[in-house]
Amino acid sequence: MKYTLITLAALSSAAFAQTYNAGDVVTFSSVGDLASGSNGTVVRNAPDGWLRAVEPGAFGTADYALNAQTGQIWDYQPGATGTVLPQAASWLAGSVNDFDYSTNSGRFQVRLSAAAAGYAVGDVVTFNSVGDLVSNANGTVVRNAPDNWLRAVEPDARGTVDYALNTQTGQIWDYQPGTTGAVLPQAASWLAGSVNDFDYDTNTGRFQVRLTRDVTVVPEPSSAALLGLGGLALILRRRK
Repeated sequence: MKYTLITLAALSSAAFAQTYNAGDVVTFSSVGDLASGSNGTVVRNAPDGWLRAVEPGAFGTADYALNAQTGQIWDYQPGATGTVLPQAASWLAGSVNDFDYSTNSGRFQVRLSAAAAGYAVGDVVTFNSVGDLVSNANGTVVRNAPDNWLRAVEPDARGTVDYALNTQTGQIWDYQPGTTGAVLPQAASWLAGSVNDFDYDTNTGRFQVRLTRDVTVVPEPSSAALLGLGGLALILRRRK
């Protein structure tokens, strides 16, 4: 019986493994799903070098991308592949590693990986419009973040929904209102070294990541064992 369960667990792991490809933008419904890599939904692929700011589940309503190397801004239109805007945030070229857009406030957000235009490394800066983002006008620093952490803050709502993901370890940091926050016990370790954009959508309550390489997620042994037991129970029931 012991060997049967191990075999079933192994088969279950293989059967329920999920593969995501480099460039995939994948959304998850909860911290648990994000941590385990389960129930992920691919909303769209993005070209290399482009950081996405899509509102999950609302493809064309607010769907921008920023080229981390050139500062070009890509506006995706409903039902189309999108258009590169004539304006470019060239001051951000090579200086940003996270990009976001909030439909709640209509503001853009970047996190700096290098000092630029008077902003420091790690600054999370928000802008009112494409024009402000391009010209670096009216930028507001909402908070600094430690190195390697990608922020998913809703601009102008600092404590309401404010998460960060460590790109090296997959740890998830939940900032609480009025505090510096805490690292959650769950960690999306399957994302370590595999993600360069992280977001959270208050409208849908979903997390979002953009992958930099192909990733295959296999259920944990305990989950696989439960799946195996379930399969065994079905087999025994049918035999009766």
